[in-house]
Amino acid sequence: MPSVVQLLKRWQELKAEYLQYADLQQEIAERVIPHRSNITRLLSPGERQTRELFDSTAIDSAQTLAASIHGTMTPSTQPWMSFALRQEELNDLPDVKDWSEDNARRIHAALRQSNWTTAVHEMYLDLVGPVLAEHGASIGNGDEAHRRGRRQSRSSRRRCGRFGRRSGGRWRRDGDAGIAY
Repeated sequence: MPSVVQLLKRWQELKAEYLQYADLQQEIAERVIPHRSNITRLLSPGERQTRELFDSTAIDSAQTLAASIHGTMTPSTQPWMSFALRQEELNDLPDVKDWSEDNARRIHAALRQSNWTTAVHEMYLDLVGPVLAEHGASIGNGDEAHRRGRRQSRSSRRRCGRFGRRSGGRWRRDGDAGIAY
């Protein structure tokens, strides 16, 4: 059993390691998940959270990816878990099957009655935010991506123009509402 001194020393080591990446996490959060951007800088009540945004593409992408993962892996409308014993021959017994199915139904019902859906979606957002930022999903503009060695595809430039955005599933240029590219 580690002593209190050892635990405090380990906590200090982990905190120092975390602080190396805190500024990067803050920058990612400000652009991808602005409502969670209180990592190194606390906002005053009523302060604008989106002051670092160029457009909302990264936010929309994070929401879409998190919702897709949530709907695929842990859908709230369908049972997505089951139980089985390690000894395979026991799983074939009718009483064991009934017990495992009943417990899976109970747990699924309890999750539906709690804030599980909201909490797991937030967890998926926390997971996908850094992934999108790492792969250059709309942080900054196309010129910044080009400077970092990523080229914007010709079809992407054609669809959104220089300052284009995606709205309602259709690419459009600002000022050209309703014209799909």
